[in-house]
Amino acid sequence: PNNGPVTVDAQQDTIDKTILVHPQLNWDMVTGDLGSIIKIIRINLDSLNNATASLYYHDATSGTADGTPDTGDGVSFGDVGLQLSGTDINGLFPIFIESVFLPGRQTPETAALLRDQVDQPLQKAIRMQAFDAIPPAAIADLSITESTDFTLSLEWTAPGDDSLSNGPAVSYTLYYSTMAPGDNLENWRQYATAVTEGLPTPAEPGTQQAYTLEGLEAGKAYYIALTATDDFGNESPLTTIVQANTTVPVQLVAFRAEVDGNQVSLFWQTASEINNAGFFVDRRAESSEKWQQVAYVKGNGTNENGGRYEWSDRVQQPGVYFYRLRPMDADGRSAGGPQIRVNVTVPRVARLYPNYPNPFRQGQPTVIQYDLPAPTPEPITLRLFNVLGQELGVLYRDRQSAGYYQWQWDGRLPNGQLAAPGIYFLILETGHQQLIRKLAILPF
Repeated sequence: PNNGPVTVDAQQDTIDKTILVHPQLNWDMVTGDLGSIIKIIRINLDSLNNATASLYYHDATSGTADGTPDTGDGVSFGDVGLQLSGTDINGLFPIFIESVFLPGRQTPETAALLRDQVDQPLQKAIRMQAFDAIPPAAIADLSITESTDFTLSLEWTAPGDDSLSNGPAVSYTLYYSTMAPGDNLENWRQYATAVTEGLPTPAEPGTQQAYTLEGLEAGKAYYIALTATDDFGNESPLTTIVQANTTVPVQLVAFRAEVDGNQVSLFWQTASEINNAGFFVDRRAESSEKWQQVAYVKGNGTNENGGRYEWSDRVQQPGVYFYRLRPMDADGRSAGGPQIRVNVTVPRVARLYPNYPNPFRQGQPTVIQYDLPAPTPEPITLRLFNVLGQELGVLYRDRQSAGYYQWQWDGRLPNGQLAAPGIYFLILETGHQQLIRKLAILPF
């Protein structure tokens, strides 16, 4: 570092022979067109007696005939290294040398950088890091709760992140377009408008969240979807794309459900209605993404005071169900409406209900309903007896588990003949008990 650059030209140079001792590092470099050699040197004289260290450099026509006990071939130039001088030198001489070979024409700054890297080597810290490749769960219940000429109000349940965090997602992206999605959802997403600013921050999983999409055009149909993104940038699948029209005929103010056994009663109220033809009622099980239209309830047309509605449904199996309303105007346009979640629990006891209608006429159907609480399939049998206690046959036999069941009977016996008008007893046998109901058959 104290000399240079010094040209190797077979002419002896006057140089600074100062060299650093332990704990400091020295460096020297020889460079040219053919390449570069850089040596990093640390000298420790603590255990060496009667020695002085200095830089050795010899460049003259005499070659190595410089009075030192080396090869003495007389043809080398630019010899450089370390020289220990003194009399009666003895002791230990630890020395560290690291040589680096690089392309030609390196600068002194390169040598100094290497010296510093050896003196203060790169420190490393190894830490296990989890990598998340799983996106958050898809949002399953995006719905339109209100529409105006220029806005659509949305509601959904916050999804959970994947198994790494078990917490909320980090952000939402809302997609909307007047273009129908068709079969290629990714193509629809590419051309849809994406909204990321102003959306609510994802809440804890299971929390209801809402957002109002503004700046829309009146009288147009919009298609809307929502995704959630986690802190690794994984985006959930698109929700089911919901459709809504601006300027809808109904202003809904209430929508609720009551559950009694397997009967789900829906109640809703409107504040005003304009050309409201009626409401489609859709249902889907939590395990399915497909909606099924289960009813149509006639509307009030135009009524500034709105109206009250109710409708009841019976489901056969316990579980979680979603219901939604889709108002339809007089021109046949329907808009996505609110959704509601209900939980139909497993029956606690076995029950045989009165058949209906009762009495009923020969050859016409009557509905027989019963509940079963058994968690695993068990044999069930429906038997018919007359008032004398005589069995007339087995009307129905199966193996069934917990659920709500109904079966139609037209008064026909197992032999194909119609039962005579009169009073009968229907007995439901399960794996644990018998349940009895009286029924009556009228003449045809």
